[in-house]
Amino acid sequence: MRFHTTRRGSILIVTTCICFMLAGMVLVFCRSMRVEMLASANQVAAVSASAIERGGEQFALAIIDQQKDQVFYNAESTYYGVQVGDGYFFLLRPNYGDDMLPSFGFVDEAGKVNINTATLEMLLRLPGMTDDLAAAIMDWRDPDSDISNFGAENEYYLSLPQPYYCKNADFEAVEELLLVRGAVAELVYGQNYLAQGMLGGNQAAQSGMFNTDPALARGLFDLLTVYSIEPNTGMGATVGAGGVAGGQTTAPRRGLINVNTAPRDVLFCLPGLEDSDVNNILSARNSASVTPGDISWLANATPKAGAIAQFVTGSSYQYSAYILAVSANGRAFKHVRVVIDARTTPAKIVYRKDMTDQGWPMDQETLRSLRAGRGLAAPSRPLLGGTQ
Repeated sequence: MRFHTTRRGSILIVTTCICFMLAGMVLVFCRSMRVEMLASANQVAAVSASAIERGGEQFALAIIDQQKDQVFYNAESTYYGVQVGDGYFFLLRPNYGDDMLPSFGFVDEAGKVNINTATLEMLLRLPGMTDDLAAAIMDWRDPDSDISNFGAENEYYLSLPQPYYCKNADFEAVEELLLVRGAVAELVYGQNYLAQGMLGGNQAAQSGMFNTDPALARGLFDLLTVYSIEPNTGMGATVGAGGVAGGQTTAPRRGLINVNTAPRDVLFCLPGLEDSDVNNILSARNSASVTPGDISWLANATPKAGAIAQFVTGSSYQYSAYILAVSANGRAFKHVRVVIDARTTPAKIVYRKDMTDQGWPMDQETLRSLRAGRGLAAPSRPLLGGTQ
């Protein structure tokens, strides 16, 4: 009798152990399946965000084909939270110091300084620019190996720990500027860039953690381009009666600054202009009924209109935008910068850079709202109407 009791007790213990083992295996398998489920959901969201971003690119191409320069004067709501399937995309643009962040819409590449055509004087007028860097930029792009005053050629670049030759040819992208002596990342992208991305670092500046000079905090990147070029139409632009006379052109015009769209820092780079001249131009531009392609108003804005006529235009043919796409559940997003050339129809993308690894460039409420199933959050500020 004692034998059978002991046997029954052993069977109970073994059975209990087996049950615990099976329960543990079930828990492990359930955890693994949950991890796989979350990973699959994240992968689906990432694929969705990527597809939405591609839809954003097609939207950008289509609207530029249809509207050309008019895209700069559309209401910001045109570019905010455009729905594709269940997800959304935004077209972001730098705000050039405006406290209302972020801004939405296209950027005019002709509203920037072209580092392939800018004179030394124009480069020196950029915020944060030094004599050494401006001279080094000129040496990098010129066809010879002669060292200019304060400049740099092969002697410097070949002496680096990882040597390379001075290019002595045009820049192919603004990022190439990082190869030039003195062009450190903090100057090119801004001292607050890594911490705050496109949002400009206002919170960091207020806390005293970063540089509080807005121009240096933003950097030079959004003020520079290599893409601005106008097709040969046979006639040069005119500023207006008493301003600048038109003339025949024989080749595409490169690096002209669009005074209808350029921000203050770029307008100040025009040779000979003072702060008062730039203020007058901005005031006249804001009060005038600006028509794309027309800069006749400039003649009444400043007596120096004739002197800067060879550097300015009123038209745009290259456009850029930061396309931010997010999946419907907020699990994934895609952030891409594109440059679109509209000299031909259909327009085409000539530059594309994935910036997703730099983080979410808008306020977090948008993601929180999507993840909570509440849909797209309202913008953090009132969207502007149909002018820049």
